[in-house]
Amino acid sequence: MSATRTASPLEVVCRGIIALASVLVPRSRRSAWREEWESEVWHHLHTHGKGSGVLPGVALLVRCLGAFPHALWVRGEGWTMDTVLQDLKFAVRTLVRRPMFTSVAVATLAVGIGGTTAVFSVVNTVLLRPLPLANADRLVWVWGREFNGRAMASVSPPDFLDYRDGVTGFEQFAAYTSFSNLSVYADGDRPTELTTLGVTHNYLDALGESPAHGRMFTEEETLGANAEVAMISHGVWGRLYGFDRDVLGTSLRLDGVPHTIVGVLPEGLSFPGVDVLLPLTFGADRYGVRQAHFLRPLGLLSDGGTLADAQASLDAVSARLEAAYPETNDGWYAIAQPLQSVFVGSIRPALLMLFAAIAFVLLIACGNVANLLLARAVGRRGEVAVRSAMGASRGRIVRQLMTESLILASAGGVLGVLVAKLGVLGLMRIQPGNIPRMDEVALDGTVLAFSAGVSIFVGLVFGIVPALGLASNHVASGLRSAGRDRLGGSGRLRSVLIGGEVALSFVLVTGAILLTRSFAELRSVDPGFDPEGVVALSLSFPEGDVPALEAVTVALDRIVDRVSSQPGVERVGAATVLPFSGVGGDTYVYAEERPPEQIQNIQNTAFIRFVDEGYFAALRYSVARGRVFTRSDDRGTEPRVVINEALQRFLFPEEDPLGKRMVVAIDSMTAVVVIGVVKDARQFNLGTPAQTEFFLSTRQYPQRGVRLVVRGSDGVSPRLDELRSAIWEVDASQPLTRTSDLEQMVGGSLAPGRFQALLLGLFSVLAVGLAAVGVYSVLSESVNERRREIGVRMAMGAQPSSVVHEVVRRGLKLAVAGCAVGALVAFGVTRLLATFLFGVGPLDPVAFLLTPLCLVAVVALASWIPAHQAARVDPSTALRDER
Repeated sequence: MSATRTASPLEVVCRGIIALASVLVPRSRRSAWREEWESEVWHHLHTHGKGSGVLPGVALLVRCLGAFPHALWVRGEGWTMDTVLQDLKFAVRTLVRRPMFTSVAVATLAVGIGGTTAVFSVVNTVLLRPLPLANADRLVWVWGREFNGRAMASVSPPDFLDYRDGVTGFEQFAAYTSFSNLSVYADGDRPTELTTLGVTHNYLDALGESPAHGRMFTEEETLGANAEVAMISHGVWGRLYGFDRDVLGTSLRLDGVPHTIVGVLPEGLSFPGVDVLLPLTFGADRYGVRQAHFLRPLGLLSDGGTLADAQASLDAVSARLEAAYPETNDGWYAIAQPLQSVFVGSIRPALLMLFAAIAFVLLIACGNVANLLLARAVGRRGEVAVRSAMGASRGRIVRQLMTESLILASAGGVLGVLVAKLGVLGLMRIQPGNIPRMDEVALDGTVLAFSAGVSIFVGLVFGIVPALGLASNHVASGLRSAGRDRLGGSGRLRSVLIGGEVALSFVLVTGAILLTRSFAELRSVDPGFDPEGVVALSLSFPEGDVPALEAVTVALDRIVDRVSSQPGVERVGAATVLPFSGVGGDTYVYAEERPPEQIQNIQNTAFIRFVDEGYFAALRYSVARGRVFTRSDDRGTEPRVVINEALQRFLFPEEDPLGKRMVVAIDSMTAVVVIGVVKDARQFNLGTPAQTEFFLSTRQYPQRGVRLVVRGSDGVSPRLDELRSAIWEVDASQPLTRTSDLEQMVGGSLAPGRFQALLLGLFSVLAVGLAAVGVYSVLSESVNERRREIGVRMAMGAQPSSVVHEVVRRGLKLAVAGCAVGALVAFGVTRLLATFLFGVGPLDPVAFLLTPLCLVAVVALASWIPAHQAARVDPSTALRDER
């Protein structure tokens, strides 16, 4: 290893762990042992690089923690079973004689270890455990990316075919539609809805799966314009067909069109979770439009292939397509990402943040137990000195004391598993719903092994300093101090530990205040519409049942009129996509008088929503100018459009847009006239500003699938069963199985922020509580040691209030010192929270002011109890005390 090489922060931490563990190794072997472990760290960093990411860094840290048990194994090579059993029996007897000390230590560790284990169980399932797919390690998701930096776009069918035929480094290159559809299945008393997804013929091959029964689609079935075949999920096979193996060849009627069932998907296949697979039919007209981006390619890397090689091949094809089709592919390219990272990408930062927070709590718990052991060590100096005088070696004494620490940690770990079980149940109950695979979280073997490793580690960490300190005492000085002990150096160390606990608490409390303030700011955001008392039901008018588009409009009008006449219903409207539903599509749009060629060839996009004339009133949109749709805006009139203020600012800056014409891409480039502007409304969540958006009338552009929006009177949601009955009186073919409450949908966007603020707040409360207990233990022990001194001072006339002030002042000094260090750390750490904050900066002065006030108040309260005890010392009793 080069002496001039600059060590990374990760390497410095790893070397520190190894140096700490090396103390346990016999001196004769310590140098070689340490060199071996440091060489392994260097090899890992040299192989994977210093910037290999968070999870590889965590893996290296966990590997370095293995140095502790290895060091113990090296030291214990000469141990016998008899000596180990003797140490265990003596340690158990010693701990049983101090039930209060043992109970407090075990309970403290159980909280730290249990909380850490609970959060790790989620991290392990979501971030570390491979997806339940045969080829999970080689699967990549291919995104389209536009010149304007918009990520996670889809790919057009012609582009997909060109990529499929031109890329190298892939064993399979499949695709599916970027959205799933709801199709009406009518067979029985009431119709129901099944989710359908279009896929290529090699979709299962890419996943490494095979049909449980029957076959997958053929390539010929995907090349035609209309292949009426289907594969059903294992769940649908059981729910609708009772696992009848004769299901193959039978007809499944979807949206009035019969589809022949050719296969059954394997049980447990959950990517993506749908009821029915349909073949992508590249012969259909819309599959030939290069501007229509709605496919998601899924690639299986070749055996031994790398992501970098596959990306280079995608870049080469993208460059050829850009040169060949500049009018549609200028600036478009494709990006390959591992499926695992895409699947958990949005939740990864939040989970890692929470895991780091609970690790802080664990460190504070370790500091508290170390303080308890240091206090206990004062009273055991005489005992250790006697054992040393009788011939016990320093190594034997260290081993005995470390055995006690490991027993405490093991007991804390066992109780921590119970705490972790309760913690997992709590996390599953309050989780925001956007954490994938939460139903798979369990305390499995990996999690229990992690818990055991953490228990051993913390036992070594909080036990090694008191053990080495006691074992290094000189025999004579130890015997002299057997009757009278002062904390001395250990007292200073305990003060440092308490200061560290306060500093860690400062970071957690500051983070919790920031997230809480951010959540409060998010709750105060106006979504731009009123969701109170609004419910939605899905309606479907499939071509197989309602062939003419004019009939779709008539059918929708009949349902709207019938629902509007229901008691308790104030307004009724319809829309293809609801705000905050998590779905939505955009399309190209530009002002007719300023075509794209005159604005640097930038193709503008805006979200599109088809609505009827009652939609804006049902959601109480505010009309900024002009008007919204009426029933007179039908197919016989000029196409009309309502835009939001964001689109007005983009297309018609400083102009009156009313009467202006804009061009939108629907089935073709169509000119529409602006008749109104509505106030901006959030489309996806409260934290994302309103995007450019426009609305077209369902009378001029009938839609076969819409969501019926119903507002109840006086803000009270109408009863769904009554709404269903009214709709079925008009159209009994409606499934009405998909319902939504808009107020819950808007509230759901707050769930991630609430979850993070709640957990970090809980962790900070635990941290502050543990720090307060630590302050109390240090000051209480100090008062006990100084009883004779305090008695002398009070006998000479000192007032009890002066004693109280002195003790409290010492506690406040620890708090101030800890807050000063914590503030410096928080200045750097809170910047990592910037992505989680809304309306609040990471250096928010309110948070940095409230945190020290909170901590100082808690420490003052924890200091007052031992101070009050000190003020009640009886001088005559204290003077007679031999201490």
